Amino acid sequence: MIDYNQKVYELQKDEYKKQNEPVIEHGYEIIKITKTILDNKDYLAYENIGFLHSKILEFWTSIERFLNYGVGYCVVYENEIVSVCFSGVVAGNVHGIDIETLKHHQGKKLAQKVAHTFVKDCIENNNTPYWDCMEINKPSVSVAENIGFKNKFNYIWYSISFE
Repeated sequence: MIDYNQKVYELQKDEYKKQNEPVIEHGYEIIKITKTILDNKDYLAYENIGFLHSKILEFWTSIERFLNYGVGYCVVYENEIVSVCFSGVVAGNVHGIDIETLKHHQGKKLAQKVAHTFVKDCIENNNTPYWDCMEINKPSVSVAENIGFKNKFNYIWYSISFE
């Protein structure tokens, strides 16, 4: 059995630190995740669209359900999706965040930038962003706190192997 310490964060509208939004390198572009993006047709063909599909389907029963209830953004570089931030879970107006940046693009503030974009969307649409991550995931903790999320409580979860 393995135990994991989790940190749960919440962001109130007046605690958002918009002044901390970074500028990202030239060539990176933030785009909203839409049906057109997910269909991956026309001139918008992303070579790793499967990465985005698999991330969404880790949380949602279908792409259509995500499009109906969730919101998300990704960072694109030269026709490759390199970072994502989206609603992994939605309960009422609370949107639980899932975020990931591909290893070869980490360290460029892309997660911070895409998370800021996601948070601004939530605030503009009267949704509450929710952040839950492992305590040992220092980059995730850093991004959350940099944006203004406050640690509301912690909990421990356990992983048991049945093999």
